[in-house]
Formats: sequence, structure tokens, C-alpha cells
Amino acid sequence: GYSVKLEAAAERPDETKLFGTASLFLDDTYHVELARAADVAPLRELGSRLVLSGLRAFIHETSSPGGARFVLGFGPFDLPTVEGVRWQLAEQGQAPQVAEGQDYVGEPLALP
Repeated sequence: GYSVKLEAAAERPDETKLFGTASLFLDDTYHVELARAADVAPLRELGSRLVLSGLRAFIHETSSPGGARFVLGFGPFDLPTVEGVRWQLAEQGQAPQVAEGQDYVGEPLALP
């Protein structure tokens, strides 16, 4: 975890006043991946058939070569949420996998 001191500017520019301390704990984020492909089109088609209440699928470019260049998925989530999404997709006959998205490049393309 981290401890962050919160200070306010005082009347003089070289002075500050401490008004609190905050503790921060950072947790890993996770994604649910459904499929990887060399092109975007088959991932768009698969994404259009999915039904998940309140969630939007994304397509992300990756640094992986060939048939894994693009990925269809959901996220980022914390671990309990990602497991819930993974099970929703598994119950629809999909084969989702949990990933950290470390090979994702740039911003994702959100699907409608």
C-alpha cells in the first residue's frame, strides 16, 4: 500500500499545511478474453452474438503475432467481478479465459 500526505497551499508560496493522509492499495485488474484472431471481422461477428447485461465487449490490438493479433473481451475488472463475467460467458457456451492484458496495445475498440 501507499501513504499519501494531502497538503493545502498556505498564504506564502513556500509553505503548505497538512490536512490529511490517505492510504492507497492498488490491486491488479483483469480481463475476460473470448477469442483472439488475426483480423477484427470475426471478433466483431462473435461479439454481436453475446448477451451480457450492462457490459460492453471490446476489441483490443495486442503485441502478439499472427492469429493472436486482436482479442475480443471484457474488462478491466477486479478478480471477483472477472470471475462472475467469466461464468456468465461459460453458461452461454463460450470458453472465456482470464487475462491481465499485458500484451494489449493502445486503446480498445468498444463494440455496440
